[in-house]
Amino acid sequence: MRHTARTFGPGSRPSLAGKILVADEDPDLAHEMEEALRSQGHEVVTARTGEEVLRLARDHLPQLVILDLAIPGLSAHEVCRRLRSDWRLAEHGLFILTSESLSGQKAIALGAVDDFILKPFHRRELAARV
Repeated sequence: MRHTARTFGPGSRPSLAGKILVADEDPDLAHEMEEALRSQGHEVVTARTGEEVLRLARDHLPQLVILDLAIPGLSAHEVCRRLRSDWRLAEHGLFILTSESLSGQKAIALGAVDDFILKPFHRRELAARV
């Protein structure tokens, strides 16, 4: 992630944590990802539609948005375009969640996103990419 907040606890070492917005229509996958990210110390907000992603992103200003490429409602392409055009969110991290690596590679090549995560995701890979 580009922008992070430092979290310090009594007797603990400094760690990097940030607010992450996870968007997937599958509540089980969203919950699993939320749980994995929270275990790393991140604050997580979840959404199920493209419109909800935009509203929550503007309300919470997450450091990273992880967006399902097949999100219902407003398309992932349009959500990415609008997030990148909002000066408050333009420089924040944007990942897509996809079942096809080729789709993720194309999105990165087009400059729409910073990275992609393949479904089903693995906790170690998610931690490394975030």
